[in-house]
Amino acid sequence: MELLNTLKLTKRRHGANNNRLDFPEHYGGIMGMTRARFSGKIGLSNLTRDSPNVWEWLQTLPVPIPWNAVQINKNLVCPPHKDKNNIGESYILSFGDYTGGELVIEGVAHDTRTGLLFNGYEKEHWNNPIVGTKYSVIFFTCKYSKENINRKYDCHSNVSTLPCENDRLVGT
Repeated sequence: MELLNTLKLTKRRHGANNNRLDFPEHYGGIMGMTRARFSGKIGLSNLTRDSPNVWEWLQTLPVPIPWNAVQINKNLVCPPHKDKNNIGESYILSFGDYTGGELVIEGVAHDTRTGLLFNGYEKEHWNNPIVGTKYSVIFFTCKYSKENINRKYDCHSNVSTLPCENDRLVGT
């Protein structure tokens, strides 16, 4: 969790820079492949470039699915929703000193400290209230860069060795 504490996560406010007006204020960020909100460019997120040590650590975790993006949230208690930018299954793993915060999928609560595979695009899900500090790390395939999922260097290489030009992966 010490490594996660080093991240400069963005404060997401209710209704400001947040397309989901029903989400509460929280801290979060995305690592890996993403689409820039204003320019539409697909490439590595700024958080990935700014935190190569966290990116390297994420690649050592035993994730049972192909992925090219990771959403990291701190103390987010989200309302019922379905993910809109994911393709297929996601894998969530949580860290911290907390109680509560279970991920509820279609009415069934799950503790995510040991990891959980689920399809958040198809299944409605939310979190129970949290006491303490909880980091949720969600691995998924970003729909905007799905063609890159089988390119090993997208999500399984050191950031400094990714073949990028002008904020885009070479060949995309």
